Amino acid sequence: DDRILDLGSEDGSYLGSFYPWPNRITLADIHEGPMRRGAERFGFEGWMLLSGDGTVPVKDRAFDAVWCNSVIEHVTVPRSELPGMSDREFLDRSEATQARFAREIARIASGYFVQTPYRHFPVETHSWCPGVQYLSQSSRYRLSQRMKKLWVKQWTADFRLYDRRRFKRHFPDATTCYTERFLGLPKSLVAVRQR
Repeated sequence: DDRILDLGSEDGSYLGSFYPWPNRITLADIHEGPMRRGAERFGFEGWMLLSGDGTVPVKDRAFDAVWCNSVIEHVTVPRSELPGMSDREFLDRSEATQARFAREIARIASGYFVQTPYRHFPVETHSWCPGVQYLSQSSRYRLSQRMKKLWVKQWTADFRLYDRRRFKRHFPDATTCYTERFLGLPKSLVAVRQR
C-alpha cells in the first residue's frame, strides 16, 4: 500500500490497469483534463497540475515511489517557445530543466522508476523516423511541422533524448540502471532506486 506519484501520467491508465491500490496513486501532469478523467475512472488518491518547468510542488519524500515512464525526454522547454529557438539555447535550457526534474524525482520519493527512449535506437520513437534524433533541434522542429499532413505519426519536436552517460549523470543515486532491448538493440534506458 505504498503511495505512488505517477509523474507525467496523462490519465494514469497504465498504473491504474494493474496496481491493486489505485487509491494510493496520485497523478501529476501538465494537462488537467486527462488526470480528472483518470481519477474518476480508477479512483486515484488525487492529482496535481505541474507547470512544466521541472519542479514538483510537494515536500521531500512525500511519496514512497515515483513512476515516470517516457516523460523526462519531454521536460525541456515550453512548446510555444520552440519556433525560432536556437539549437544552443534548446540544449542549454533542456539540460537545465531535465537535470532539475531528475533531482525532483530523487527528492520527492524514497524510490523511483524512470524510463526513457534511448537516443541511439535507430528509429526515433516519437516520430517513427529513422535518425531524426540526430538533426539539430531547429531542423527537427521544422521537419515536425512540415510532416503533420504527410506522416502517419503526429509528433512535436519538444523532446531531448538521453544517451547512457547523461542518463546516469542525472540519476547518480539509482540502485540500478539498465537498458531495455528490442530485437537485440538498445531501445530504452531505465533508472531504478529501491527504497
